[in-house]
Amino acid sequence: LNVSRRYFPQGNVLQIPASVSPWRVPLFWLSFHNFPVNIYRYLAKRAIKKDGYLNIYFHPWEFMDITKKAYALPSYTSVNTGDKMVQRFDEFVQWLKQNQYTFGTFKDFLETTKK
Repeated sequence: LNVSRRYFPQGNVLQIPASVSPWRVPLFWLSFHNFPVNIYRYLAKRAIKKDGYLNIYFHPWEFMDITKKAYALPSYTSVNTGDKMVQRFDEFVQWLKQNQYTFGTFKDFLETTKK
């Protein structure tokens, strides 16, 4: 709770943590899988409004079906993977676009932080 929610310099490195809502709910891959889409969208919208950006990340394996028992993963890590994840992610990106949020690279982000 004592680390900044927003980007911050640490020595010569700009730390850009994964976004969290204003109430410190993390908006990372695990919450994307487990929260209802409308709740995740609400939290993302609040984070964007508060911080001016949203930094989320996903692992490549999340887009494959990892629900098989052979993987022996807890269900909270494998729920909504594979085709379900592709659909959820596509719908989330479409929602971001419909709300006219912009997308960019970290290079783009660094250029905006210098202003």
